[in-house]
Amino acid sequence: MGSEMCIRDRVVPLTGYNQESKDTIREFYTRYLDRLIGRNVVEVRNFVASLPKKDAFAKSAILTALDLYLKPKIIPFLETANSDISFVVPTDVLNESFDFDNDTSVKIKLSGNVNQDITGLDRFFAQHKSQKIPVRLDANQAYSLDQSYALFEHIKNSIYCKNIAYVEQPLDVNNWTGVSELVKNYDQAVPLMLDEAIATNDDIRKCSDLGVPYEHLNPVSYTH
Repeated sequence: MGSEMCIRDRVVPLTGYNQESKDTIREFYTRYLDRLIGRNVVEVRNFVASLPKKDAFAKSAILTALDLYLKPKIIPFLETANSDISFVVPTDVLNESFDFDNDTSVKIKLSGNVNQDITGLDRFFAQHKSQKIPVRLDANQAYSLDQSYALFEHIKNSIYCKNIAYVEQPLDVNNWTGVSELVKNYDQAVPLMLDEAIATNDDIRKCSDLGVPYEHLNPVSYTH
């Protein structure tokens, strides 16, 4: 992209959220080198976005980098939006001990394996039960409705329920019926945030109609 331009923003390690590793992500892009080399940035971005959804984590870091390159003006918004999150960690490392202070806010990336995620959350809060750490949970569309019910029900009945600020995008972006069910059954105990599902004004209106308490507008994907 040229050494004359340097754009910086928070970098979140994606390995650990699922079965992908540095090697598998490298192999993933090696398969497409002949489709990527010699293309302009917009063409590369559109090609990567069209790749299979099952490789979402391999794609997301590259797409974010390309979007920041193409639209650097969004960086102040991103820095402001993320400035109150101190740590971002996947559930499979929650058995480790973290040194948090009273100003810490944590975002936990859920794996899609609801049993692993529940076990990780229980361990995390057992280690930090004396601290009132606000925690956001991000599922990245990894859950079915039944899995979401299992997670939300467990949180609702847990001793750390009040520490959970919200659960972000547990369901597929098109599962508005599931969103309605989660809001109806858990809104008072476990707030919901939608992220990837918010792409247009109609989506915002749907959130309002369903009573979704939190919405995240992505400055790259959102259109009026």
